[in-house]
Amino acid sequence: MTGRRDSYSFDVVDPFSLVKRGTLTAFPDECSITYGYYTQNLISATIIAKDYDGGLVRVNHTIELPDGTVATEVLGTFFVESVEDDYSTGIDRQRLTCYSTHWRLSQDALAYDFSRRAGDKCQAGIKLLCEAEGATLITYGEVDKNKAHTQDFRFAAGENRLECLNTYAGWCGWILGVDDMGRQTLDVYYPPEYRSPAYVFENGMNCTYTDERRDALTGSVCNRVVARWSREKDQSNDGLGLSDYVTVDLPATASLSYESAGRRITHVLDVDPCTHAELTDVAKNYLAQHDASIRYIEIEHVGIPNLRAGQTCWYITDTENLLCEITQMDVAALSPLMMTKSKLKVIK
Repeated sequence: MTGRRDSYSFDVVDPFSLVKRGTLTAFPDECSITYGYYTQNLISATIIAKDYDGGLVRVNHTIELPDGTVATEVLGTFFVESVEDDYSTGIDRQRLTCYSTHWRLSQDALAYDFSRRAGDKCQAGIKLLCEAEGATLITYGEVDKNKAHTQDFRFAAGENRLECLNTYAGWCGWILGVDDMGRQTLDVYYPPEYRSPAYVFENGMNCTYTDERRDALTGSVCNRVVARWSREKDQSNDGLGLSDYVTVDLPATASLSYESAGRRITHVLDVDPCTHAELTDVAKNYLAQHDASIRYIEIEHVGIPNLRAGQTCWYITDTENLLCEITQMDVAALSPLMMTKSKLKVIK
């Protein structure tokens, strides 16, 4: 919209309470942020600042429109990995290399064995494992807090904390994330086609994306999925038995099916005990996300408040209506319009 005004501010935040404790002088035009749904730490940033002296950095964004509409958002809350002095402009500045608060988890390893018993609550175990070293976990409403373990298990001392948490959440059909305020989040995982679209990129008078785009195809990582689980004994009398497995294949008409490629590309999934129907759904969902010729579209658009990687959107042109998953967003500079390059995976 003509006349849109974008402004940015930077806070210094306590790493444990996540409460603002001061402000930071930074140079927005030279700062960048990248959101990646399939990356380890989910969000990274480079902040060019002056007089940084410790703490997390929170980036705030305000949009003002000529009609009086004002939108505010937090773009992210970051740990600072490294600080590099930069005198290239003659001004004492610092280059801060930053990561989301997932970095607290990805850089940590378990100091002791972490074990749970059959009957223990899964959400409580994830919360304990997540918050043991200072993180804050927010659990969303559809997560079943009463879901219990059906067998004993243990994560060994020395294992990476984030990898353990991702594995733990995956057993339950949940996903671990991070919000813009720096809190870890726990939510039910839904395949992209079942997520409510967060935005519509549509051509016309109010179009927010540019004309240029890039298209790409990526090959499959598998054409067969074997999902399985097993346990030594039925400790909870849930009637599931001691083991189960299911095998699903790409249809013969798929470009990388066994019939087309002449070979099996098999991925094995080990999951928590569940019904055969649930096991089948897990295998089908994985195969659907790793089948042949997944199409990607890369577009450039103005910054859309609260649009993030992992959400879905509609991408509409004169010839196509595509439902897409946003897998990556690159903001090269915190400048007017906050121009963003986004990578969209076509779902349907």
